[in-house]
Amino acid sequence: MQYVSGKCGTGKTTAAVDYIAEHRHDCNYLYVVPTQDLMNSVQEAFKAKGITAHTISSETHDRAVTTSIIEYLKNSEDTGHLLIITKEAYKHIPYFNRRNNWKIVIDEIPQVDVGHKLNLPRNMGKISSRVERGCVVNEHVVQIVAKDPKALRNELEAVKDDLDNVLRKFFEHIISDNYETFVERSRPIRWCNSAGQVRRNVVRTVSQRLGPPVLMHHHG
Repeated sequence: MQYVSGKCGTGKTTAAVDYIAEHRHDCNYLYVVPTQDLMNSVQEAFKAKGITAHTISSETHDRAVTTSIIEYLKNSEDTGHLLIITKEAYKHIPYFNRRNNWKIVIDEIPQVDVGHKLNLPRNMGKISSRVERGCVVNEHVVQIVAKDPKALRNELEAVKDDLDNVLRKFFEHIISDNYETFVERSRPIRWCNSAGQVRRNVVRTVSQRLGPPVLMHHHG
């Protein structure tokens, strides 16, 4: 993955537009922006350089945004295409046709991790009975996984109550193919045995988004 880092207003978007304009015949480019307003601005920036940039959004394709993007990617030639879409649309692309023909430029990288802090002095068993220690990443971090992913998934799909809602996002990340969830080995959770029993009452974890819909289409 390649990226440009800099403060707001320092010309990152302009630099990206200039680069694509210079190399537009090398491959196809998918330009991902955070908002519709920026999509319009970027399209105008390319137009000023004599380059036609296609856009697909809810303003141009109503309710068929995802389908239209898939068709565009599928039917594009090997080089010379420039498509601008929003991050929200990018997140919902289920697969990427002819990925090797495209370079992806994401204007403002989206947040790819989510923190969980759960204070459960009387209900820690709700977590320790459903998750266990997974792979040890290093001396500081360990992955946590569902003891029985299918059972946990069925439980989340069953009748919901208010306590379920408190833990729902945490458990959804645990069983999701798109996330891995990690915890510090030393604090504030300690796994005291191989069965994954939790000793402390405050859970602080980070769920990192791995696959679709955000960065699965990226490779460097």
